[in-house]
Amino acid sequence: MLGGVLTLVLTGFPIAFVIGSVSFFVGIVVFGPVTTFHILYSRFYDLSLNYPYLAVPLFTFMGVVLQHSGITKELYESLYDALGGLKGGWP
Repeated sequence: MLGGVLTLVLTGFPIAFVIGSVSFFVGIVVFGPVTTFHILYSRFYDLSLNYPYLAVPLFTFMGVVLQHSGITKELYESLYDALGGLKGGWP
């Protein structure tokens, strides 16, 4: 396992992909493909139910939707009108 990690790291692959692929192939050899895929599936499913990991892509998606709808420009202009005259207000 260590030899595989060192070899793939020295070839220039990112460390996350190296560790993931080596552990996947060692899991297939040691536990068999059925158990390895079951463990992989259950880990992915458990991570998808974790709220912080779910909130980040949905928050990013919300920002993209707001940007393409044009409401962010109107919001910025409204805040400029409301706070532009205050000292230290909106630029």
